[in-house]
Amino acid sequence: MNLQSEMLLDAKLVLRDGLAKANPGAEINALGYVADWHSNLLPGIDPSLIALIEADLSAGKGNELRSKFLAAHSSSALAVNVFGPFRNGHAFPVPSLGELTLQQFERTFSAGVPGTPPHLDAWALGPRGVVAIESKCLEYFSPKTAKFAPAYQKLDICRDTPWFAEMERLRDSPRDYETLDAAQLIKHGFGLINAGGPRSTLFYLFWEPSDASHHELFRQHRGEIERFSQRVTGGGPDFHAMSYPELWADWVQAPETNLRKHSEWLSIRYSGSLGSYEGYSRINGRKTDAGFFDDD
Repeated sequence: MNLQSEMLLDAKLVLRDGLAKANPGAEINALGYVADWHSNLLPGIDPSLIALIEADLSAGKGNELRSKFLAAHSSSALAVNVFGPFRNGHAFPVPSLGELTLQQFERTFSAGVPGTPPHLDAWALGPRGVVAIESKCLEYFSPKTAKFAPAYQKLDICRDTPWFAEMERLRDSPRDYETLDAAQLIKHGFGLINAGGPRSTLFYLFWEPSDASHHELFRQHRGEIERFSQRVTGGGPDFHAMSYPELWADWVQAPETNLRKHSEWLSIRYSGSLGSYEGYSRINGRKTDAGFFDDD
């Protein structure tokens, strides 16, 4: 097992144990999956909102509730746990973006090319117009190769934007980003351009462990985010990125009691150090990758 595989396993163990702490009654199997998607929800989400959340997720094409959402390391469940309490229309603050009002989980903005467009985890409205939220948990632990169907080259409405120029660059250098799924982000950007309307923002939110600064993978990921941001600035949707822990650190200082309490629950559920798992596994007492690498 290489170092990156070990880190991925450690991260899944962190998130599995976090789920057990936040929801002690949940039945979690050895691979970090629950049998029922409700068991992966953070305590405190109003039961009256769960039907709305279920309707949103069921309308998506990814069949999330019967597959990936069941994992303690699900990026979709992460987004729902963070923003689920705001599905009632109550606004929430985001640094540099202002007060946002959640509209829906699982939304597509089609670029107008054949096939199923990539799904965004959520979208909201704010002072800058539409804010499309792309949530990442452990996906960026695995290497990425940028791929675009030929139809994307025919998107005349996007042709004069830096997003299109970045696509053309990646067609020649598809492995330029190793952790960032730049192709997916560009397709989301094209979808927002095609949707027209008011100014829009693609908001990239990602999980990190508490000891992220000690690992090169997270420094590399942040460096690739910065390079991508610089390359797509100047036309089309704005691009904004931050880690989930940075968002929660802002919320924990909020004057609103409920927001502070929510951020504390999120820290219980999703905080943890990769270093605390190095050298052993909670599965059978030794490091193993069995079953952990088929669904990131």
